[in-house]
Amino acid sequence: FPSHDTTQSLAEAIDWVIQDGKLKPTTPISYPCRVEPKWDGFRCIAIKSGGKVTMYARSGRVFERAKKIDAWLEKHMEEGWVLDGELMAKEWNDTASIISSRKNHKEDDTLQFHVFDCMPLENWKNHSETQNYATRQLSIASLLFAVNDESPVRIAEGKHIENEEQLIAYFDECVAKGYEGVMVKRLDTPYIFKRSDAVMKLKPFVSWDCLW
Repeated sequence: FPSHDTTQSLAEAIDWVIQDGKLKPTTPISYPCRVEPKWDGFRCIAIKSGGKVTMYARSGRVFERAKKIDAWLEKHMEEGWVLDGELMAKEWNDTASIISSRKNHKEDDTLQFHVFDCMPLENWKNHSETQNYATRQLSIASLLFAVNDESPVRIAEGKHIENEEQLIAYFDECVAKGYEGVMVKRLDTPYIFKRSDAVMKLKPFVSWDCLW
């Protein structure tokens, strides 16, 4: 049973149709917004308390196989903060094998933690984070100033967009690179501890989330 609440912000699906041979969203989207790749990994919450970092899955289960990421965060992560992101290796099977509890799991050499949100631990505990996403993005850059090309922790890639044309262009780019689609995030909302339209996902197919 986790020592911390692991309730997270979850995404609503964006409905779409094909119009003139192209995908067109039919769900209202508030622009400008931030778009990020839709990772094919495991959602992860990293909490640093008492000098120790613990990484939780959505189910509350502790990720125990990400030792290099744990060590990096314990050295560089600020005390009393929470990072929200995705654990991901080169592909899904590698990721699952690395974090698996079975005996013949892979080593964590290729595993990375892509961080896309953050907040102080007190705000996480109280479900009281009021800073908007644009401001929290600045906090991520400040908290993870030590990140470089060799780090197992990364700031999640993404960009700010102004309109639907830019959204579809980035969506096409991400799908071409092998991502599942894109996440669309409002810049003006606080962290919402449930499923909401503050975070939405645009995917070229229908899928179902499950807990690990």
